[in-house]
Amino acid sequence: MFSVPPTPDCCKGLDNVKRGVKTFEQRKYMCICLSTAAAIASAPDPSKYVTLPQMCGVTLFAPVGPKFDCNSIKL
Repeated sequence: MFSVPPTPDCCKGLDNVKRGVKTFEQRKYMCICLSTAAAIASAPDPSKYVTLPQMCGVTLFAPVGPKFDCNSIKL
C-alpha cells in the first residue's frame, strides 16, 4: 500500500478519466497510459500503483500496473 493515501483530487481525477473512456480503443490506450505511468513512477515500488483504483474506490475495466499486458483486454 501507499505510505500516504491518495488525495481526494487524485481519486477524482482517476474517476473522471475512467468516466471519459467509452470505447474499446480508448480503454486500451488508457491502460497503456496508466501502465506506463506505473512503470516509471518515482515510488520505490511501482507495483503498489495497482492498488490506487481500490484505494480510491474506482473500478477500472482491467487491472493496471507495470506488468499488465494491455493487449489482453477483450471487448
